[in-house]
Amino acid sequence: MILKVLAVIFIVFFLILIHEFGHYIVAKRNGVKVHEFAIGFAPFVFSFSKFDTLFKIGLLPLGGYVKLHGEDTSDKKLAQDPQSFASKTPWQKTKIICAGVFMNFLVFWVLLTSNLIVGSEPMVLNQEDFQRHINSEQTVLYHASNLLESETNKDLVTISSFENTNGPKETLSSLSSVDVDSYPKVSLPVLNVLDVYNQSSLFGEVEKGDKIIKVSDQIVFTHSQLSELLNSEVYSLDVLRNGEVFKLSLSQNPKLHIVSQVVENSPAFDAGVEPGFRLVAIEGLDDISVENLSQKVLDLLKQYNKDYLLYSFLDSDSNIVELELRPSSSGTVGMYLSQAQNSSGLGLSYAFDREEFSVIQKPIEKYSWHIAPLVALSQGFELSKLTAVSISQTFFKIFTSLEVSDQVGGPIQVFKTGYSFVNIGGTALIGFIAMISLTLAVVNILPIPALDGGRLLFVVIEAFRGKPLDPRFESAIHALGFFMLLFLIIIISFFDIIRL
Repeated sequence: MILKVLAVIFIVFFLILIHEFGHYIVAKRNGVKVHEFAIGFAPFVFSFSKFDTLFKIGLLPLGGYVKLHGEDTSDKKLAQDPQSFASKTPWQKTKIICAGVFMNFLVFWVLLTSNLIVGSEPMVLNQEDFQRHINSEQTVLYHASNLLESETNKDLVTISSFENTNGPKETLSSLSSVDVDSYPKVSLPVLNVLDVYNQSSLFGEVEKGDKIIKVSDQIVFTHSQLSELLNSEVYSLDVLRNGEVFKLSLSQNPKLHIVSQVVENSPAFDAGVEPGFRLVAIEGLDDISVENLSQKVLDLLKQYNKDYLLYSFLDSDSNIVELELRPSSSGTVGMYLSQAQNSSGLGLSYAFDREEFSVIQKPIEKYSWHIAPLVALSQGFELSKLTAVSISQTFFKIFTSLEVSDQVGGPIQVFKTGYSFVNIGGTALIGFIAMISLTLAVVNILPIPALDGGRLLFVVIEAFRGKPLDPRFESAIHALGFFMLLFLIIIISFFDIIRL
């Protein structure tokens, strides 16, 4: 456990080091003296001097900094000092400021490219991606309630799975409950059964309070998706009841026909057949086809040596209605039939609910070595936009309502998630490091005072004005931005603690 904790700390320090090294090396290449290079914040536990710079390591892995000569000062003489940041052109300042962000994005790009070459879990860029990946044949999900622990050694006794039938099978007898718990969790929609109709084929099989996890091996996200899945002759349900998952295989008549019109004074009219009735069977024969139906009726009359036949219908309330009809000499009873759609529904009322699942295995995305870098670059830009929007919305909600989404985490959540990925290892861990690196790049490039993006904004203003703003004003703005960021970290960390 200690080694895994140290591994997480090392990852965080490594990403901070990469970011600050970008600033350091570009500053040095542009002739700017670097006074300090700090990884982590005070208290500092280790330091040494090299290359005219004091290198320091702090205990708090919340960030780092490089202290540039003449970066934040009101001394106008430093503007003439060739080793001063203040003496550099706007383009040189831009390169120095953006170097850290570039290094973090470079780490993301290299790591994601390597993952795509060897094969790794796909990136989720939008809701459609998420739904497609979660319902992939390669995805294996386990419901948290299926974990049964021994009271003596807490080892896994049994686990009920419901992976897609065509997907990979994985024996978990060697895994402990702790191992399973280390896999990523995801909250997915399920159908909470409110009532089951008496006439439903599910009556007696599904009960009120059950939760339908999957329909035909698919997580259902919308009502329309459910209708599409039910629009087939055979379908299956994975049902959760009292912590156990069981599967039901069901079929529905693909040749169900609806009565579209009834001829007045016909045998059907006199017997009480109404438009909207659904013809289920004739003399128990449910394989009904409109083609040659009249001849089929005549054959049945001859077969049973009767002048009437028993017609079975479903009325508008799905009640079974059985009527004796006397066909004419041509085999007709005076009703017109049309093909009914196979989306008659489950025969129950439901509401969408949510359940938590462990994602044991995800789909694998793999590209050749010359395609993978391009895919990684494209996904990087798309993820950067999505991350920027998400972070901006988070900041807005915090400052307007002190609200923090469950999907947003601070240092504590990052550490907790990192620990889980260290347990998993492999490409999953590499992907996690890549995403954290990208997030650091996006956060830092936002135009927020005290961050790289805020400093870049002042450089852009300087370029348009032809001269820098008052250094005292800029320092005050960055100081205010620092306290705002500190406030954000405290608020998000508070919610992290609550969610532990």
